[in-house]
Amino acid sequence: MYPEVSYTHYASHVYALQKRNLTMAENELHAYFETCMASVQNPEMSLTTSTFPAAGTASTTTTTTAGPGTSASSVLTPSINSSNTCAHMAVTGAAMHLNFGHWYKGKCLIKEALQKSLESESKDSLGHVKVTHTLLNSSADPFRYDNEVPMKQSFKSNDVTLTEFRTKFWSALDTGSEPYKLLTVYFNSVNIISQAYFTVCQLDLATMWQFYGYPNMATVLMQCIINADCLEPCRHSDTVLANAFANIIKEFNSMGSIETALKLSKICRSTLCRFPNQSPLLQASMEVELEQHLRSGYDLAQCDRLVNSLKLYCPWESAIRQAEVEQKRGNVSYTHDILRYIIDTIIARRDNDCGLLQQSAKNNHNNQLLQSNELWSQTNPFSHLILPTFPEHTPVGGLCKLALIELRAHLALIELLITLKLYVYAFNEIDITLKLCKRYRLSLGIEMIKLLQCAIHLSMNNKMAINDNTNNPNDKNTKIDHTNNDVDSSSIWIHGLKQANPNVTFELNASLEEMLHRTDQLTKFRCQVFLSRTRLLIDTNENNHSFIQMHMTELLKALNYYRQLDDRKRVLDILVLMAAALNSVNEYVKRNEVSKSFHILREHFGFKSLPSNRFVVDIL
Repeated sequence: MYPEVSYTHYASHVYALQKRNLTMAENELHAYFETCMASVQNPEMSLTTSTFPAAGTASTTTTTTAGPGTSASSVLTPSINSSNTCAHMAVTGAAMHLNFGHWYKGKCLIKEALQKSLESESKDSLGHVKVTHTLLNSSADPFRYDNEVPMKQSFKSNDVTLTEFRTKFWSALDTGSEPYKLLTVYFNSVNIISQAYFTVCQLDLATMWQFYGYPNMATVLMQCIINADCLEPCRHSDTVLANAFANIIKEFNSMGSIETALKLSKICRSTLCRFPNQSPLLQASMEVELEQHLRSGYDLAQCDRLVNSLKLYCPWESAIRQAEVEQKRGNVSYTHDILRYIIDTIIARRDNDCGLLQQSAKNNHNNQLLQSNELWSQTNPFSHLILPTFPEHTPVGGLCKLALIELRAHLALIELLITLKLYVYAFNEIDITLKLCKRYRLSLGIEMIKLLQCAIHLSMNNKMAINDNTNNPNDKNTKIDHTNNDVDSSSIWIHGLKQANPNVTFELNASLEEMLHRTDQLTKFRCQVFLSRTRLLIDTNENNHSFIQMHMTELLKALNYYRQLDDRKRVLDILVLMAAALNSVNEYVKRNEVSKSFHILREHFGFKSLPSNRFVVDIL
């Protein structure tokens, strides 16, 4: 036999530990020690190394001088017998079982190793038992030479404490706890100081900041996570890197660096292909490609294929994207039905998981969910549709992510209702969305709701102004009928905003300033364009030239940004806004130049047959 054969078995044992394969690790460990014991019984084999090199056993080498220019070296090794080898085997087996969470079996093997060491009178193996006890005993009990295995104490590994910490952390996030309470739970955990679980805890912290609407802080933490894990890989390195790189890819996409995002996705998939957890990377790359196709609006069939592929990773995200595709096609009814189905499904699931039964959310006969506004018919819904199916189980930490999906669906539905000029229904959805944002402390969603409220106020004011001009103001018998224009009794209060336009401007500026400091590039430019559009609709006494100087530069930045994204409709939208702004200050020459560019690009993009007002996006 050759000594290196045993090392091969031990290397296979270590590899099986990393792969979390208990059967293979146990078999290779037995083969390793069987080889070692066979080598001990061979008298011709030179015992120049220890039988347990991985445990840190060192042989003693002495050098004596025999004469001038000559030296003799002798290796002093302890006598290796079967009892000594069994002690080492018991110690290694204890480490293996404690690694897999088998606490009682690991403690029994430590006791057996102690007995074998005392029988063989080997200080070397006895030292291994003491070191193993010190490193693997989480309760930090003193080392005792007794035969008792304490059963009253619960020995927990770091994996168990990490699982308990993450379960407590995400359960608190599901119930809508305040951020300072989550940070208290986070920094009071002993796992965050562990080098093996540092990146895992940092990933949870970054996800928390992303949930509360601080994507910039989350992105910085993702970069720190990647650097830390590359310097010192943890046991869950593949999962940590996959999630961190997926968020970085999405951030590049929001910044407009589409090529960089796709290139990074390709590099990550080729580098991390050996690891099983690639779903975050694949989902991120599909979302980037899908958003690019949605912006161009050319190949909607490819969008359908990407939506179907996205169902394998996240059915909820796929349903939201399906609504966007149908809205691009102009299927307003189908878009409304999908969004309403997503919202009511999440509401019912959240209430059921919280133990709250809402009787009004069930149909009396068909046991189907009713809808929250009057647009929904009480008859058999979805008879002509194929609605997405969602998984029945909601894991820990899933409710908070479903809350973000519900918020996106609410905002999309509000935008759709405003586009259809159904302002009363939009106000009803805003009330429901505000309750959701306050429950989960989604301050960014509250700011977006404020912008949408301003959009509704201004749109209704313009409509009422048209009605005022249509009716004869000198005729006392003339009454303004708002019933056909979807204006209820609250329009009296909204009508007062015509005399309080500076307050609306102040609210817009405050909301925009709050969002620009917290959101990504995509949301920043969308809000900036929205502010420019709404300010043009407000009749104020401020100098229009100062308004042009303030916003034309930002509109040019937004124009360049959307050109990088190839978002053709928003490029044309910004050109229309720039032309309208220049026309308001009597800059007719510049207005004509912008108008000429608009017509050239509209023909170049293939939208020549559509009217110009189709390119003005009403809201976000």
